[in-house]
Amino acid sequence: MNTKHVANTLSNSYLMLSMSQELSTTSLGGSQKMNQSASSIARLRVLTSNDGTSWQRLNIDYPNIQMNNSTPFWNGSELYVYFGKKGLYTKNFSDWKTFRWSNYFDNGKIEKQHIFTVNGKIYMLVVGHTTSVKRNGIYYAQINAKNGTVKSSWKRIISSKIPSKLVDVSVNYQDNKYYLASTDNRGRVKVFTSDGNLDNLKASKIVLNNDQYSYQSAQIISTKDGLLMCYTLVDRKTKFSNGMMYRRFLKHNKSLSEPQKANIDFTTHDFSIR
Repeated sequence: MNTKHVANTLSNSYLMLSMSQELSTTSLGGSQKMNQSASSIARLRVLTSNDGTSWQRLNIDYPNIQMNNSTPFWNGSELYVYFGKKGLYTKNFSDWKTFRWSNYFDNGKIEKQHIFTVNGKIYMLVVGHTTSVKRNGIYYAQINAKNGTVKSSWKRIISSKIPSKLVDVSVNYQDNKYYLASTDNRGRVKVFTSDGNLDNLKASKIVLNNDQYSYQSAQIISTKDGLLMCYTLVDRKTKFSNGMMYRRFLKHNKSLSEPQKANIDFTTHDFSIR
């Protein structure tokens, strides 16, 4: 591992993805079941890409701790990984330090978090609840890029059109438009858009729903060639993951292409793209 080379790779890569590699179950034919038992061994992996369809693992020393639902952030000198209410960061890609990135949800719960950027400002997006509001909601607040912490001014997205029983939400901002992908507890995905702000969302015609498969970690990402919808496809009966898939946005971002399998060495379950 060359620290300078890793830093250059992160700085020059168009996209970055973090995920947990499941080490306590085997992968057969590109399909793998997530181990939900106490014997589960899942370790952080960070990958980079320039097109969103082909991903390469970052060659670093990963922390030897259980890791799920992680989100990456690189500020040019430090690599941050958020998972739940905690976070890790490293300067040399070998020694990791733990930090608390926000106390807003300390007495509540975080289901999932992602990061998005609007006009140069970086935001943390959270699906979770606080002590005062027990029902899961969508919150976002600006990240301090210098130290990875989240500023105290959180805002909740209020929209009656978004499904109520959410397990995951991600936001992408492209060409002065917000794209919000929501995944409900039945593994269905709906996409909403807004030309103004995140409180003025309108349902698009893009819906992902399949009787055989559920969708996990659905995210809309920006590439040099346009928008992609990326997700993990999971068999509803067997709970086996078929890994990361992607679909291109077509017709002025109002429809999707047929799905294709991403070129990635790991079978994905949950992941987050920055």
